[in-house]
Amino acid sequence: GFLTLTLRAAPDFLPPVKGLVRVQTQDMVIRMTPAGKEKTRLEVEGYIDPGGISPAWGINFIQRMAPYTSMVGLQRIVQSDQYREASGPLPFLISAD
Repeated sequence: GFLTLTLRAAPDFLPPVKGLVRVQTQDMVIRMTPAGKEKTRLEVEGYIDPGGISPAWGINFIQRMAPYTSMVGLQRIVQSDQYREASGPLPFLISAD
């Protein structure tokens, strides 16, 4: 078995802010597969359109850091009492694709 997380941009979720570039398109798939008793294989694949001209150093930084920061964020979520001890519905969609 494995766990797949799909992340998509929501560019119209918040109103535009003058002087800032809003990410228009982002599709990222994170797949975690058990690889032994204490290990997990992590595969991250994605596409992003930042919605404007971005410096190469910024794009390179995001490409390097996105998998790590995504996993740190997920670790914080699963260790949070809000989700570990939740008794109601989750605030995000779960699909059995």
